[in-house]
Amino acid sequence: MVETRRDVMIGALAGATAVGLGGLEAQAQTLSTRYSATSPQGKAMLVKYARAVDIMRNKIPVGDPRHWNFQWYTHWIPGSAVWSEALKTKNETLQKIYGGQPSYNRDLAQAMWDSCQPHSRDPADPTRFQGTYFLPWHRWFVYYFEQIIRGVLQDPSFTLPYWDYLQGSVAALSIPPEFTNTASSLYKPNRNPWVNQGQRIDLQNPGALSLDAFKFAYYISPDGRTGFCPSLNNNPHGMVHDLTGNGTNMGYVPTAAGDPVFWLHHCNIDRLWASWNNRGNPNPTWDARLFPFANAQGKRVDVLLNNASSIAKLGYQYDTYQKVPGSKLLRAPHFAQGPVLAASASPAAEGAHHGGVTLSATAPTQLKLAGAPQANNAAGPNLLAAAPPTKGGGVFLALTGVSADEPFGGTYNVYVGLPEGATPGGTDSLNYVGTFGSFNLVGHGHGDDGPNLVFDITDKAAQLTAKGQLGASPNVTFVPVGEIGKPPSVVKVSIVTA
Repeated sequence: MVETRRDVMIGALAGATAVGLGGLEAQAQTLSTRYSATSPQGKAMLVKYARAVDIMRNKIPVGDPRHWNFQWYTHWIPGSAVWSEALKTKNETLQKIYGGQPSYNRDLAQAMWDSCQPHSRDPADPTRFQGTYFLPWHRWFVYYFEQIIRGVLQDPSFTLPYWDYLQGSVAALSIPPEFTNTASSLYKPNRNPWVNQGQRIDLQNPGALSLDAFKFAYYISPDGRTGFCPSLNNNPHGMVHDLTGNGTNMGYVPTAAGDPVFWLHHCNIDRLWASWNNRGNPNPTWDARLFPFANAQGKRVDVLLNNASSIAKLGYQYDTYQKVPGSKLLRAPHFAQGPVLAASASPAAEGAHHGGVTLSATAPTQLKLAGAPQANNAAGPNLLAAAPPTKGGGVFLALTGVSADEPFGGTYNVYVGLPEGATPGGTDSLNYVGTFGSFNLVGHGHGDDGPNLVFDITDKAAQLTAKGQLGASPNVTFVPVGEIGKPPSVVKVSIVTA
């Protein structure tokens, strides 16, 4: 059976527990605290976590909502991230685990599995997967996972630690050592080799992780392309997935939640969101759609995303919050109506692919943008005059229709204004504007309706203009880093002002 949004809503209403439409359980009298995995408290929690993972894998019956795989499959079932193919895999997995007999757990699995937001695309229902849901859906996911661990351990004091890979040190960029112990239930052999060797996850591309999401003082733009949420989703969220695992592990949506470190990563993403809120930045109001999860007893709960807008209301806090420079007050660019200062040409990079340009897997791919206005000063196009930052304006590099058929393994660094034939350098280059991997690309379709990656280059535009490196037709260069499998394609590259 093809599950529709209406089926989910009806099932939610029919099977709602005492949590019901409110989406909140009884509030804790005091806030529990989630700790950094490197702190003494966090390390104590990792001992408990390892025990819980073992119980969930080996002592909870398969098919029970508290079983490790049931929680993993809620994110996505191993197989394809493409929705039509994922539905087939889902039905086959349900049959394999539950047989042909109806049951409460089967019905719950039918409702919960493959519900991760927003990592696929359903052509029949464009509202099924939405970028604005990314943060609140994962907050509920981690919240109830933590509740299940408390239940299986019979330890209400347990809190899930977070992996703070953004401290800047090599130690912070390395996976917590508890996860590299081959005798531990926290170990997974199919991470990137250097990760399980205890080396920094960005070993191949130092500096690829970014806190640029904090530049935005708005959660998400009306078109879903810019703002804190989509920027955070790309980096550090997707980037940590790509740097930690491969296409059988953290680097692919269907297999990512099978690795115990997944949950510490998403605990940190949740902390970053809370840190952004603590700066006075508001969340949107989401619609009344319900999402099903399983509580500590393995019973269905149906939640409203709006009720995940505050961690205090959910009864927890973090021991520390992210400190970053002040957010900008950038307006959201309007990609359909706004001024496009440069649009991509169609060079023969490695042949057309899904209507776009396939990036090289081994060498830089350089696109020369056409259509930029003539420079009205010697330094190049006056982008900052078109969108003065002092009035909330900004300059953005937009990659439209970026798609990948499968996880491609490495990452791509993106540069603006790099002269033809010049050595790109690393992430410390003046021309460097950002990095992307494949985690958020697979399963979204191809062409103009594929995912869009948008980089705020306001500061870079000012620096490059001052040095005379942003000409009337600037180059945009894509540099592969690491071993790339089947490379992605890009339909359109543009520079847009707000």
